[in-house]
Amino acid sequence: MKSLLYQIRAHKLAYALNVLGLSIALAAFYLFATQVEFNRTYNHSVKDHERTYRLEVGGFTKNQEWSCYMIRFFESSMKGMTHVEDVVSHNMVQWRLPVFVNGNQFNDIMSLQIGDPGLDFFGVKMLYGTSQYATRTQAVVTKSVAEQLFGTTDAVGRRFSIPQVMRLTVGEDTPSASQQVEGELEVIGVAEDMPANSFLQNGIYLGLKDLFKDDYNEWSYVAYVRLDSPNNKKVVEKSMRKMLMEAYGYNDWKQFVDAIGFDIRLDCLDDTYFSGASQYDKGNKNLVAVIFWSAIFVLIVALLNYSNFVLAQAPSRIRGINTRRVMGASAFGLHIEFIGECVLLSIFALLMGMLWVKLFSLNDDCMSLMSGNVDFMEHPELLGLTLVSTLTVGILSGIYPAFYATSFTPAFALKGSFGLSPKGRQIRTLMVCVQMVVGFVLSLYICVMMCQTRHIYSSDYGFDKDEVLFTLLSTEGMKKKDVISKELERLPWVESVAYGQSEPGDADVFMQWGGQLRGGSSPRLLYAACQQGLAENLGH
Repeated sequence: MKSLLYQIRAHKLAYALNVLGLSIALAAFYLFATQVEFNRTYNHSVKDHERTYRLEVGGFTKNQEWSCYMIRFFESSMKGMTHVEDVVSHNMVQWRLPVFVNGNQFNDIMSLQIGDPGLDFFGVKMLYGTSQYATRTQAVVTKSVAEQLFGTTDAVGRRFSIPQVMRLTVGEDTPSASQQVEGELEVIGVAEDMPANSFLQNGIYLGLKDLFKDDYNEWSYVAYVRLDSPNNKKVVEKSMRKMLMEAYGYNDWKQFVDAIGFDIRLDCLDDTYFSGASQYDKGNKNLVAVIFWSAIFVLIVALLNYSNFVLAQAPSRIRGINTRRVMGASAFGLHIEFIGECVLLSIFALLMGMLWVKLFSLNDDCMSLMSGNVDFMEHPELLGLTLVSTLTVGILSGIYPAFYATSFTPAFALKGSFGLSPKGRQIRTLMVCVQMVVGFVLSLYICVMMCQTRHIYSSDYGFDKDEVLFTLLSTEGMKKKDVISKELERLPWVESVAYGQSEPGDADVFMQWGGQLRGGSSPRLLYAACQQGLAENLGH
């Protein structure tokens, strides 16, 4: 009797452990899948993303193959081209400058200058007001930022100031060169919040208008082009290259590149996140592939582990199953019942897995490891995929044990105890080996990633990070840097004081001057070439 109770408890514990293991595997599969979807659908929220391109240049800056930063005149030159529906440009830098509302200061809010047609180009939905700028003192804010700054989403007509932006000069080649943008900025529209997997971020979008539009030295802007069809990408690129060649007096593109060292291309928004042409292009296709295959391997290990458990339980159930056959049950019905039991346990494991994901999402430290949102309502397709995977695991794990348990004649099956056949033991051994190999590979990969992470955070930076403090200075503070330095240096625990554009390690791109292109071609000559090509293009 005690032996029987022990076996029952052992079976219950085995069931609980395997269902628990399957639930964790399904939760991991779902979390991995959300990261793959986050990266593969980056910028898909942009209107007509499949035929929207970023204009990129190659060879202009030293030791950089491709860059998306250019003069705004390219924007004008492309607007007149065949197959081009619309063009927009914005400043290359997403500022994080102090914002003042009624004397209250707000930090870490993104602000960006954008040209016409503004956010309408990207298909951003406007909740209030408009996104059409009349002057550079007007702005569009996203919903969450409007609530943060003004305490309401309907912020149209509200005013605020960004002192550093207000002091930007209009441009050296304009009649009002010495003027500065003064006073407050006015909110003319409130847009919906941007998705996390988009280069457009929540913040303040200021009107750019014609600022630096005719300046051939200011390579500080990013241009986006929408074509009438993706099939015409090469046609538009060819038109741009032909315009440049003819202006420089070349008939062959290769000769032009060899002599001038300048190239141009259109990069689809589906690929820009992985191109590295911008400081904000943080995507890594190799890492996405690793995450994808990790999700598949986790699912395979879960299938093998669960199948191994069900197969191990089959011999102890042979007598009961075949007793039912003697009582008149059909083999097909027993197969369906056996597989259905595996499916039900798998579904129960899925419900437990959903609970693990929910608990995971409630922990800020855990969510800091993830990109985007892992909420089920945000990923209905992935939830459906996980459900299908769960059903697949349940069905596949029950097929072989079900047929094995009913493969004996009822009379023979009722006579003694059974173990797995040599073939069954080979299958179990193979599954265990595969589990070990996959588990070893994943563990090795995790160890490598941990070593790389530890190296990044513990490598020698040339200074003691724990003893360097920094803070943002106000506009008035920047005017009194000498006084601040003297006061700080009087403190006994302060060794030295320095000033910088940003905190150490924060920025990847800094101000640089391109000088001349290869072959002695200056930016002014390039500007003239674009002007001539534009005139000829519009003339036709």
